[in-house]
Amino acid sequence: MEFFLPGLAVILIGVLIAYAVIPRFSPVILALISIVLLVAALYDHFRIFSYEYAYSTWQEQLKSYAPYVMIGALLVSIIFFFMYIFGGGRPKANNTISEAIENMPNANTATNPLTEAINNTLKTVNNIVTGNNVNKKNGVGANAGPGLLEKVNNSIVNTFSNVKSLIEGEPGQAAKPTQ
Repeated sequence: MEFFLPGLAVILIGVLIAYAVIPRFSPVILALISIVLLVAALYDHFRIFSYEYAYSTWQEQLKSYAPYVMIGALLVSIIFFFMYIFGGGRPKANNTISEAIENMPNANTATNPLTEAINNTLKTVNNIVTGNNVNKKNGVGANAGPGLLEKVNNSIVNTFSNVKSLIEGEPGQAAKPTQ
């Protein structure tokens, strides 16, 4: 049990740091922290396992092949460089652009059903607000009076004028309430 709780505490603290602290750092700070932690881990690893590296001998046999590996890597790099410089398989920019322009869809067919649905919704809302309730099938209801905003505005103005006339007691209106 004494091994379980400290390990669980370390895991919980690590999760807390990972989700609460680290996302607030900038990428530069995160890169510097990761470099420092990598160097510290390498130092600790070599400190702990230095005797194993001292007695490891299988790498000694590979030292004789090192010049051949380096020359092979250099030759492969030179071959790839010459293929890049003198290779004729690269497409010309003008041909690629002209072919792309020819293969582009027409502007009238470029919209998709989602864009059409959004546009229809916006037109419907605009017609309701402005009062242009046109039924496209039979044309009934074209410009059928004030729109929604105008109706709300008229309602508010009428309400305030009625309240004002009640308070001031204008002729033909209800008398001012007594206190």
